[in-house]
Formats: sequence, C-alpha cells, structure tokens
Amino acid sequence: MRLREKVALITGGGGGLGSAMGRHFGREGASVVVQDLRLDAAEEVAEAIRAAGGRAIAWGCDVADSSAIEEMFDAVAEQFGDINVVVANAGVRRVDGDGATPGQVAANPILEMLDMTDEAWQRMIDVHLTGAFTCTRAMLRRRLPQELSSVLVGISSISALGGYGPAHYAAAKGGILGLVRCLALNGGPLGIRANAICPGVIPVPGAETDPAVHEALSLQTPMRKVGEPDDIAHAAVYLASDESKFVTGHVLSPNGGLEMV
Repeated sequence: MRLREKVALITGGGGGLGSAMGRHFGREGASVVVQDLRLDAAEEVAEAIRAAGGRAIAWGCDVADSSAIEEMFDAVAEQFGDINVVVANAGVRRVDGDGATPGQVAANPILEMLDMTDEAWQRMIDVHLTGAFTCTRAMLRRRLPQELSSVLVGISSISALGGYGPAHYAAAKGGILGLVRCLALNGGPLGIRANAICPGVIPVPGAETDPAVHEALSLQTPMRKVGEPDDIAHAAVYLASDESKFVTGHVLSPNGGLEMV
C-alpha cells in the first residue's frame, strides 16, 4: 500500500473528483478525511471507503472558514494523528451572480465579467484559493514545530494554464499554482513538498454542463475524448506517495493534450 503512513485530507471530498480520490487513497492505505460543505455527501464517501476496508471520517464545513478548519484538524488528530497530506480539491465552477447561463459555456468570458458581482468573484476565490490556504496553514502549524514532513496536492485546472473558462475560475485556479510554487520553492528545507494537478475536461456526476459541450471539447482534445475522475485520482495518489519524494513544484496535467491546443 503506497499511502499506509498518510493521514490525508481531501477537501470537496463529496464531489466527483473528491470521491474518486478518497476511494483510491483509502485503497492505498491512507487514513482519509473527507471534507465537504455537504456533510451528507462526505458521509457517503467515507462510508464507501470504510466498507471497502479503509479508514475514513467525514467532516462538514466551509473550507474558507479558518476556525472551522482548525477545529477539524484538532478533531482528526485525536482519531488518526496529524494530517500530513492536504489535497486542496474543494471548488465550484459557477456561483450565483457571476453572469453565466447555468449549464452553458460562455462564448466570451470577458462579457460575463460585465455582469459579475463582487460577491461572486470573492466566493470563487474563497472556495478555491482561500480554502487551499487555510488547510495548508493548519497542516503546517502542526507539522513544522515537530520538524515533520508535509505534502500539498493542489487541484488546479487547465484553465490556469491556458486561460480557459470564466475569469473568476481561471484566476482562482491560477492562484493555487502560485501557492504551490511558493511552498515548493521555500519549503523544501522544511520537509514540505507541494505539487499541482491541472485536470482537463472531466465530466463528473451531478455536473450541469450540457453533454454537447463535452462532445465539442472532446473533439478539440488531441486524444479525442474527455477524462475520468480516476485519471485524476491516480495522479493524486502518486503525488501524495513517497514515489514522488523528489518531485516538488511540479504541475501534472492529465488533459489528453488539450493544453497544446
């Protein structure tokens, strides 16, 4: 088992990508903390991990709420020990007030900005970037004084690499890359490794995007298909494991070649 000594927090763990990563982490021996704003969704994933013989607990909170995150880290430490892997996966692609038509991809994201509210912009930053920060800070507050190693796997997006998608989403995902690189550059001597995954088009259960949009995107992808949540889960397991012990500051982008288009 590649993650036997890991206590891994997966934020947004009740969603499509998060649940896939949770199952794979549990299968590889990690003690998994499934965090989600929707506690029922987190519980469902944690139960599936336990049913398969793994160790998991669910936690419901907002990743942008720093006091709730600190409370979660303290509670997990009592049951599993300190969290030593953070998979910053929590995110949304759309929020109320961002000028979008639900389920559709805008012809020009710049036009959406004209109607985007300040609150919509801030909420996108809070969920993606502030959430990654609060969880990483909580981990380092507990690990650094003990001179123990820590791993951050930031789930960014191909939007951060190529400017695809809504402006607030691309900016938030780009911020995750900045956080990862800062930690990687300055944290090596402190036992910190930080890497990012920038998925391409990955349809997930419950997503509202029109299937025709996925079909159009698959035709733009050199491999002529979209990805699956398991594609991202495999990458996350690798970056969290000791197999990647000499890898930091890296951006792994399972996108079927879309980055080149």
